[in-house]
Amino acid sequence: MTAKVADNTLDDRSQRWKTFFDRGVELFRVSKHEEALEQFNKAASRKVDEKAIFDSRAAVLEKLGRNGEALKDAKRVIDLTPTSWQGYARSSRIFLKIGKLDASLKMVDLALERVKESDQKRRDEFQLLKRQILDAQQALRKRKSQRAYHFGNLPIEIASTIFHLVVGDDPCRAVILSHVCRNWRTTTLKTPALWQTLVLSQKNKRKAEAVLERSNGSVRHLDIRANFEFFQQSYFTRHACDTFWTELETLKLAITPRLGFCPAVAWKELRLKELTFSRSGADHLEQFWSGINQLAVDTVIHATFRGLNAPWSHLQNYRALKTIDLPFEQGYRVYSHRVLVSLLCNNLALEKVVFGAPVIIDDAIDPTNPNHTTPGESILNMASLHHLELIGMMLADSLELKFAFPSLKLLRLQRFFDLNRLLLVVFKPFAKTLTELHLESPTLDEASLISFLSETHSLVTFGLTGFIFTMHGVMDALAGRDRSMICPKLEHVHISRCDHLSSSSVVHLVKAHLSLPDQDERGAIAGEMDIAQPPREIVSDASADEGEGKDAITKPSPIQTLMLNECPLIDVDILPWLRKNVKRVSCHYISGRVKKTR
Repeated sequence: MTAKVADNTLDDRSQRWKTFFDRGVELFRVSKHEEALEQFNKAASRKVDEKAIFDSRAAVLEKLGRNGEALKDAKRVIDLTPTSWQGYARSSRIFLKIGKLDASLKMVDLALERVKESDQKRRDEFQLLKRQILDAQQALRKRKSQRAYHFGNLPIEIASTIFHLVVGDDPCRAVILSHVCRNWRTTTLKTPALWQTLVLSQKNKRKAEAVLERSNGSVRHLDIRANFEFFQQSYFTRHACDTFWTELETLKLAITPRLGFCPAVAWKELRLKELTFSRSGADHLEQFWSGINQLAVDTVIHATFRGLNAPWSHLQNYRALKTIDLPFEQGYRVYSHRVLVSLLCNNLALEKVVFGAPVIIDDAIDPTNPNHTTPGESILNMASLHHLELIGMMLADSLELKFAFPSLKLLRLQRFFDLNRLLLVVFKPFAKTLTELHLESPTLDEASLISFLSETHSLVTFGLTGFIFTMHGVMDALAGRDRSMICPKLEHVHISRCDHLSSSSVVHLVKAHLSLPDQDERGAIAGEMDIAQPPREIVSDASADEGEGKDAITKPSPIQTLMLNECPLIDVDILPWLRKNVKRVSCHYISGRVKKTR
């Protein structure tokens, strides 16, 4: 009797789990997942070895986002029926959702092994799932590669070289690199080559000490500002290494009246490549120059004297210069023409010469080394000189038949009384190589300027300031009106303080370089003006050189920059048309003491 009751109870429980299971399936189909889960839980409590219950409950849990519990039920399915594919397929999908791609791929492979060969639909479904997993793995590898810190895997030598290239000539970039991350900071602080520029001033002595420490007490570039306390002679002794001065390549020194001999600098030990002096105040520093003359200048290739007049006793020592820069400072003495000529004679390898201070004829000044004051009958070839800027008064006699400038690219001449002769006699034979020309002189006449420009076939930039004569002939020559165009490559025109420059001549020039006809559809201004069509025949480089290709035609370059400052005849009405046809246009007007910009 007791056994019969037990059997009936088992049958009742068996029937009840099926009821709960069926009810859960119905609720799942209508997306009532919470209610369906409750029914599946009741079914599972009554039937612990039925895989359908746990597979269905795993599906509900997956829908509810409870992936961990869903995986436990999927594992239970695998444990109950290890030869069926259901548990493996469910596990694969869940693993894919939570990003465990390797486990997901393994599960889908196990599911494929358990699907019958005849069940092609199911196999295609699992192959698609496998493809999704593989695509996800590839995307993950790509993301990891993008976020991976590859730089950290580089040897310190390669990383240091890269940092050195990034820093270049800007020492501030080393500080920026050191703030990126801890690894970069460690690398930058342990790379002395990144800390090769030292700036000394009253305010940044602590920073300077840090730079010296990071550079192991040796730098290549030293910049001593005017407010640095030179009386602290022990500064370099305390912070610099023994070879500090001999390894220095660049020295920038701001000279102050109290500086005197500058005892903090070991002049005799220096082997500099670049030297820059700057100062303000009185110009009588005999004690300073007597100390500076102890410097061995045979290695110096770049020299700049800003705000002070270097005496000939010092300048005569230079023999290997490539750059000499004497910028103009108001209130300082002029240089003798003999200083200029002697500097050129002593340094035939010069590439850039800037005499910003006025150069005058002064026979009373006689350099101490007479062997180089007069070059003699032979012409000295300045084959490397490509940049020359001079401010002078009467230099034609000093330079005529003494120097050749076959590589000259940039020429700037200002305030010359004999500029006409200087252009035609000294520089015209070498005008073919010029690409940039700037002239400023009230004595320059139109005929000399046109004659010189006719030889500058490679000219790209032309600047003219303070031209007091009529501009019609010059502008017509540049525009090629009634003659061949003389500067077809001209792109940048800077004209200032020229009272006779007219609006029509500017429009002629722009139209000629655009090769526009009389009626220009791009602006009403051009149509209203009587502007002749530019000629077709233009001087070419080939015809300028040895007469070859005289019939060749060079297409003119469009004007890219047009600067018309303080030219009163420029009509404001043409500016809109100019700005449509020229990339950059600037026009400043001055009326009385008021400056207006258009």
